[in-house]
Amino acid sequence: MIKNLGLDELYFNSCQGDLPYLCKSITSDRIGNIYFISPNSQDKNGTPNSFISKFFSNTITIYKGCNFYNTTYPNLIEIAKNGEIMVLAGSGIGSNGNSYLAKINLDIANIASTDIIYKYLDVNEVSSPYASLMYVSNWDYAFNRHYEVPKNSCKSTMFTSNIWIGGVKEGKINLAAQTYYQNGIDYFAGPLDTVFGNMKLSNQNDTNIVKQNSDELSKIWKINRWEIDALKTNYANGNIANGSYKIPDDILTWPTRGKGRYDRNYAPFIDADSDGIYNPYKGDYPTIKGDQMLYAISNDADNIHSESNALPMGIEIHASYYAYKCDDFADSDSNAILNYTTFTQYEIYNRSTNTYDSVRLGIWVDNSIGNYIDDFVGCNPKENYSFCYNGDDFDEGATGYGVNPPVSSTLLLKTPTDEHNNEVGYGKFIKYYNDFGTIGNPSTPMHYFNYLNGKWKDGSNLTYGGVGYGLGSGVNLGNGATTDTASFMYPGTNDLAGRANWTEETSGNKPTDIISLNSTNMFSFKPGEKKTIEYATVHTRANRNNWKVQMAKDIAIVKRWYKDNSFPSCGRYSIGINDKLNTNSIGKISIYPNPNSGQFTIELPNSNESKVIKVYDVLGKMLKEINTNEVKTNLNLENFYKGMYIIKVEVLGSSFASKIIIE
Repeated sequence: MIKNLGLDELYFNSCQGDLPYLCKSITSDRIGNIYFISPNSQDKNGTPNSFISKFFSNTITIYKGCNFYNTTYPNLIEIAKNGEIMVLAGSGIGSNGNSYLAKINLDIANIASTDIIYKYLDVNEVSSPYASLMYVSNWDYAFNRHYEVPKNSCKSTMFTSNIWIGGVKEGKINLAAQTYYQNGIDYFAGPLDTVFGNMKLSNQNDTNIVKQNSDELSKIWKINRWEIDALKTNYANGNIANGSYKIPDDILTWPTRGKGRYDRNYAPFIDADSDGIYNPYKGDYPTIKGDQMLYAISNDADNIHSESNALPMGIEIHASYYAYKCDDFADSDSNAILNYTTFTQYEIYNRSTNTYDSVRLGIWVDNSIGNYIDDFVGCNPKENYSFCYNGDDFDEGATGYGVNPPVSSTLLLKTPTDEHNNEVGYGKFIKYYNDFGTIGNPSTPMHYFNYLNGKWKDGSNLTYGGVGYGLGSGVNLGNGATTDTASFMYPGTNDLAGRANWTEETSGNKPTDIISLNSTNMFSFKPGEKKTIEYATVHTRANRNNWKVQMAKDIAIVKRWYKDNSFPSCGRYSIGINDKLNTNSIGKISIYPNPNSGQFTIELPNSNESKVIKVYDVLGKMLKEINTNEVKTNLNLENFYKGMYIIKVEVLGSSFASKIIIE
């Protein structure tokens, strides 16, 4: 990000005459986003807004903001070839009529690192920022949503999301529940110190915890699988030893273990030389999920909880955000849903000395399908997911998706385990409105805890039908309201008790801005224990007439992919070491032995068809090509460096690939 700029680092071509306020029309926030302010501008929905436009810099790449623009001159930002950024104001601005409002000179030395702020998960068709600082996801600190899908479309299906967790100790609620940055903060960057646990928060003394002071563990890391493959290849080729290959910084600083008072294991890694110490110069590398993964450590005990006002739990959270890039799946392929899906894993450690009972974990989501004011939600408790969809056939406005708007689902893939090591499972789903009414935004610890338990702010149980508030008063109950208690709101025809169809539509609701919470069943949380929750965010594209069917298919594919866990990646040539590929047309392809010394056999039983065998390195460079009609083909690659290679076989109009290891 660009650091906050002083006036000596920017200047105006026009700072006099009829529009003197332009002299103060540039400002910047704490993380380097720069705003061009005009009292007469609007956002894309036509709402008056003080921001004309915003841009930010990641290293030296400049992106135009999606969220704000000048209604008269929408192409507000221009970038000169020399790197200067010009803000176009058009004619008539200023008494001297200059066409540029302001110019900013970028000095590479003044570009600050984004490591402790946020980085983008953007390997596939989703682009979304995740933060280490203050622990918010899918939006930036200027309150702009950024779960952009498809990537580069300036369309978003989510405003923000986060994790809630709460339990009871000696009759008191301990809880952490982040929503919006401007509402307060319950999570903080970095791990906790539990070695010298005698420093207590002055006004919340239920946790004997001290937060890590160093920034070394308070950043966010971004690792691409191809970077790991490149490191392995360059290590095998001697390029690390001879200095011709530079190890990426996030691999070099991968937080495997802390020091001193933070001397414990954090992120996993492959210990190539088995010495127990992470050292990429000796061939060690991070363990990641997917084709790209972001990793961050945070805690809930660095300060008071200004969001929930609850007592902290003394927990430390290791977050992994990952995605797959499946180049070989055409957009029409059913498996292409993986290109529109992201995954989140939270590993939560109880670093306190407290045992918490009646604990629930929740995934809090403010879904916004394009135009955020016309949405509905629902869930399928039988298949462990909730979803948000547009309330009508057309998503209006410049931020809307237009015809056939998408559906965004939150799919629980893994939940915490109980004392018998069984997953506790999906327990509650509730929505509330973005207001401060009886069934609106929470503001006290009990409000948050009640929502985690599938209850309303006043403690009333969720009831089946209508708006789910059949046991309360002062709220329009909607159509079909009953006094039967319920655990899952708007399950459609998938109610676990087999009750009548219950949806937003059957209740007579109007589409609006909606917030939802998926909660697990209860568990206890003892000192030193780790609890894990993992979920996927799935983006379904479908015709309005069959979106429910398509959503179910997409969910099934993602669940199968996660459950099978066959492939760590679906990169173009990455299908797993020692895999034997099965096809309907040519039978079974076998590569053996694998690993090998450079001599191995490729066998295609019952196939005398002409075939092409290609050998690639992990960077995608073709090193060898063989044309053959033989069932068995013996290859000799003994002159190749040790390391991993990709074998690709093309036959009968199809192509298949596998990894091999030369030792």
